Amino acid sequence: MNQRLGRQFLTISAVAVVMVAATVLTLIVLNPGAGPADLADIPSAPVGSGESASASPAFSATDGISAKQAADLARSHVQGGAVFVSAVAGAYRDVFTIGHPEDRHLDTPDRVVWAVTFSGEYEICPPNGAPCWSPRPGQSQVILDYTTGEFLESGTFAPA
Repeated sequence: MNQRLGRQFLTISAVAVVMVAATVLTLIVLNPGAGPADLADIPSAPVGSGESASASPAFSATDGISAKQAADLARSHVQGGAVFVSAVAGAYRDVFTIGHPEDRHLDTPDRVVWAVTFSGEYEICPPNGAPCWSPRPGQSQVILDYTTGEFLESGTFAPA
């Protein structure tokens, strides 16, 4: 019985590996030579899907700047060497995921924005003038107006 379960597990694992490899191969074929910034053309969540628990307002993908444009604009608001992770469009309250809810400053939670996320190494310096901590991995998220690309705010999270 245990051998049969073990073989079934191996079969399922092999199928999962093949599916992941096929997905990666498909992305490479559809977008040859793509780097992280090139992949910004494909939002990591469906634009206007409204799949959140709090119904996001519907919006048209043609009304705003592209994910690639959002990523390019957001890059000027993060440190050099930051690596693009994703560009997600949606209601502010649904897509701004860095920090805690009380850290969010946008007055209109239904406003449609681009949340562009980057990863990097961050040196944390306490506001009281104490010595800075050694660099640690973290993420920065830049919030831009969906239609105009105007910078609205940004946040960084690098756990201690």
